[in-house]
Amino acid sequence: MHPLRHAIHLPLAILTGLMITSCGPERSGGGGEPAGGSSDELPNLSVGSMSSAPGGAESEGAVEVLNNGEADAGGFDVAFWFEESAGEVGDPGDVTLAIESLAAGESVWVEATFSGSHCLVSAYIDSQGDVEESDESDNSGEVDGCGR
Repeated sequence: MHPLRHAIHLPLAILTGLMITSCGPERSGGGGEPAGGSSDELPNLSVGSMSSAPGGAESEGAVEVLNNGEADAGGFDVAFWFEESAGEVGDPGDVTLAIESLAAGESVWVEATFSGSHCLVSAYIDSQGDVEESDESDNSGEVDGCGR
């Protein structure tokens, strides 16, 4: 089922739901250990799929956040921009949502609703640079829900 079908519609930007799913091979061993010194032992937060649902009074955007790394990720933010490309680390988005943690090999859909009709939705994962990652270059993406 598409993640935007159960969104709560309010005029202000809000978090509409989170869904944690397994994605990738199962890990063996205890897991949950803090990240070590090697880049192979760090989390890697990245954009999976994205969707945009422009509307009349409200627009919805969603991003699938993946942790493709070897370690769990602590707390981080996901920033959304509507009708503009994602900013840089430290830039506030039109909507910024907090994620408590994401285990290695897991994913989570993060959804936001914003007032107004917007086609372009951009997202930046770990927008404040709180998580040291093995690859910082795959943290942003955008989707045009109007097919422009």
